[in-house]
Amino acid sequence: MTVSRLERGEGVSMETAMRALSECGYEAVLVPKFSRVTVEGR
Repeated sequence: MTVSRLERGEGVSMETAMRALSECGYEAVLVPKFSRVTVEGR
């Protein structure tokens, strides 16, 4: 996977961004703007 555009701050597809986060061991959750979100420990 090439992420050079992401590294330079340029636009990338959502799939590329999510794969890059996953490769770094992160997870992301998308919610509608202004939604209330509660995060609990695992």
